[in-house]
Amino acid sequence: MCNSVQAHIEYIIAINPHTEIEVLEKLAKSEFAKIRRQVAENPATPFRTLLPLLSDESAEVRIALSYNPKVPKLFLEWLSHDEEIDVRLGMADNPYLPDEILRILEEDQNPYVSTHAAETRKISRQKWAQRRAA
Repeated sequence: MCNSVQAHIEYIIAINPHTEIEVLEKLAKSEFAKIRRQVAENPATPFRTLLPLLSDESAEVRIALSYNPKVPKLFLEWLSHDEEIDVRLGMADNPYLPDEILRILEEDQNPYVSTHAAETRKISRQKWAQRRAA
């Protein structure tokens, strides 16, 4: 069990793009979802470490994967059909998602998800281009 200071330090380390791969691999297995979420969003995290997080028990970890530019569209599409509405809604608010994924979310049976995806899609093209260019 980590104390709160240790967990806070791991939280900061997990999002740092200069963190060593071995450390990210360890943090991806943290008992704390907030630390796994940071690892999922970190663009320096190798794909082999991200892969198990696609089925993480925490919706916030799965949402964070949609903000990682290294996650392939195929896996974003898989996440766009997640059984938890929170994951789909979190993705629908992500302006960095590819247009194809937002279109899938626009067709979601849940009106909140589909409405959010439609609104996000209006601004996503510009933001997606900026993120990929960075």
